[in-house]
Amino acid sequence: MLNPQQEIEETPAPPFAQITSGYFREGRGYHTRRPHGTQDWLLILTLGGAGRFQGAEGDFIARENEVTLYRPGAFQDYKTDADTGNWELVWAHFLPRPHVLPLLDFPEVAPGLSHLRLSTDHPDTLRLTERLKAMQRYSLSAVARREEFALNALEEALLLCDLQNPNALQSRLDPRIRQAMEFLSVHLHETLTMQSVAEGCAMSLSRFGHLFREQTGETPGQFLERQRMERARQLLRFTSRTVTAIAEEVGYESAFYFTNRFRKLVGMSPRDYRAQ
Repeated sequence: MLNPQQEIEETPAPPFAQITSGYFREGRGYHTRRPHGTQDWLLILTLGGAGRFQGAEGDFIARENEVTLYRPGAFQDYKTDADTGNWELVWAHFLPRPHVLPLLDFPEVAPGLSHLRLSTDHPDTLRLTERLKAMQRYSLSAVARREEFALNALEEALLLCDLQNPNALQSRLDPRIRQAMEFLSVHLHETLTMQSVAEGCAMSLSRFGHLFREQTGETPGQFLERQRMERARQLLRFTSRTVTAIAEEVGYESAFYFTNRFRKLVGMSPRDYRAQ
């Protein structure tokens, strides 16, 4: 159902509602203005057409695959872009859980108003859009704990936004280095050579090693070993597998060598770590 063509000082969601979301397909007459904002955050993803937002230095236009975010209490004034004539959007008023707050640091275009342009070429942009659509479906469904489902879908979308947020460290990584990190994390149980990983990223071994260290602060080998040790700690904590089996699972052919590396990096033997 479409909302009214004009909204002035809309009553904010009651304090017990952590998320309220919806989907609109609006024409030229749609305009929302809230001089004092709302008590919650407002996220808007443009799916098609365009929306016009009033910013500190004049209006700016949000088009397809662009996310706009209002902080609580921020002045809100947005409408369908008259030149485009239509605006398709999914939106959410929400109260973020504390661990989500760092994900809301989008580039600011006006006090309390942030904007993030998503890349159509990024592999996670479509998934992000799908999660926000799922959020909206959950919020309207009759499923038990629908609010928790909707919040989880929103939080996953915000995690995916973080991969493209220029204010976030992860988004500043060279795509080839991010690709290598993902590959190493997934294949940590295999016998790998950095030469093969570099070739997979279309780089020479020397260029790959230099760029990896420049962007992450550690060598590819150090990153791989850190990932292996983190996985080993998880297996020691949550499974009853033997040290030998864990060593093999995280890519070490020798349990003796694994134990020595674990002791050096963690400060105790695998058995002592498990006992502790």
